[in-house]
Amino acid sequence: RVRAEGRGAILFTGHYGNFDLFAATIAARGYPLSVVVQKQRNSLVEARLTLTRERMGERVIARGGGAREILRALERNEFIAILGDQDAHEGGVFVDFFGRPASTPRGPARLARLAGAPLVFAVLERVEDGTHVARIEDPIYPEAGSDEEAEVVRLTTAVTRLLEGAVRRRPDHYLWVHRRWKTRPPGEETGR
Repeated sequence: RVRAEGRGAILFTGHYGNFDLFAATIAARGYPLSVVVQKQRNSLVEARLTLTRERMGERVIARGGGAREILRALERNEFIAILGDQDAHEGGVFVDFFGRPASTPRGPARLARLAGAPLVFAVLERVEDGTHVARIEDPIYPEAGSDEEAEVVRLTTAVTRLLEGAVRRRPDHYLWVHRRWKTRPPGEETGR
């Protein structure tokens, strides 16, 4: 549905289920897809992951340096997949995740606002017979002319709530090893 609007979409997901299988499935069905990824420390692992993703039909964009590339892809009516659930340090926006403020990347919301493209929350869940089912929520549209910071908070809160709902539904699907609440809001003591 969002492709018919001609603005592309940012697919917001988390470290939930088999996100690489989900991306490969989207690309295999003929949808133009770029994945925004954190570069791996091990160059051999990085090369292998990039090669595998490209062979699956995905374009790979390195996190932190590809804003123009992402905006151009959205202008071409493409999908951009972003895992937006890791600690974003001091530069993030604090939104509640399981009742605690979590520093969350601003990028997905800022890019959606700049491009006028919707954020679409999506996850892949394994079912009893071993197959997978995609859960794709309704698009969340940026409000034109809105205050940038307020809009970043609104959009980020909306997709984070959807991720929390998915994790509550299937906690076994979530990769819990990330220190999601590592960065604390200004004025709050760091807890261990």
